[in-house]
Amino acid sequence: MFFKKAIPLVVEEMYPWHIHEALIGLQHTNIKNLLIQSNGGSSISLMWAIDHLINANLCTIGRSTVDSLAVPIFLCGKKRVAFRGTSFFVHKAGFMYNGKRITSGFAQMKSLICHKSGNREGFAFWQKRHRALEIVDKRMIQLIANRTQISTDMAAQFLIQEKRFSVKEARECGIVHEIIPTQQVNILSEYGVYEPLEQED
Repeated sequence: MFFKKAIPLVVEEMYPWHIHEALIGLQHTNIKNLLIQSNGGSSISLMWAIDHLINANLCTIGRSTVDSLAVPIFLCGKKRVAFRGTSFFVHKAGFMYNGKRITSGFAQMKSLICHKSGNREGFAFWQKRHRALEIVDKRMIQLIANRTQISTDMAAQFLIQEKRFSVKEARECGIVHEIIPTQQVNILSEYGVYEPLEQED
């Protein structure tokens, strides 16, 4: 078995303090395993953690749902494993505005409209968000291309298509290195601790 203990990053939505707590846990223990299960979070506020996590030489463990920002966090692992039934979902960075999800393309269009109408305040608002989202998208594309078998162009297409990978598809393209059968581990979820089951003779 690959691990005995893991720092849990198991949250519905990630916020900066979740990443900060995980980093503290990794720094103050000898644990090098990060368990990830999340629908994602604010990519603009959390991309700062990527380099820290890559440099930690972790084994990242995907469980159930690894979506949105949770995917680049998972990709930080030097070794990446996932349980059967885990899925991985990628899409372009965005934010909610008046009940709509805004991506870099829409923000750019809004900034151009404001510029043509002479709305300086609106132009500055949308231009700032366009640039921020574009930076995150490029960082995400480069991370996928550098750490998997997916090309830069294909990674960009997957973000646009809002691609969901099954665990088998994720292994085939290098997101996941190995799939762990669920029956091989005993999960003590309240502590985030994983112990290998004793093998039968």
